[in-house]
Amino acid sequence: MLPESIALLWEVREAGTKIAEFIRGLDEESFRRDELRRSAVERQLEIAGEALNNLRRQDPVGAPLSATSTARSRVHAPCCSGVGSGMSAPATSMSRMTLPVF
Repeated sequence: MLPESIALLWEVREAGTKIAEFIRGLDEESFRRDELRRSAVERQLEIAGEALNNLRRQDPVGAPLSATSTARSRVHAPCCSGVGSGMSAPATSMSRMTLPVF
């Protein structure tokens, strides 16, 4: 894996960590009403998606399409699907990062 790849994965992890901080303690309705937090979460999802796209382009061997596709599907999970399921904390490992889904 290229050093640049590690930096890109770090960006994805940091975006996920920020999202978890932004939504900590919120229920779904509070999140829906809070335009500022929704915008902040959306921006972090964009950052993570851009980093994963760059990773796939810059290091196709170190980050095969299947790995980035799996991570992207987790990062781009719809924020308000599964109503009533509650929030779960994101995994701390970069290789198993999942974002909270309401």
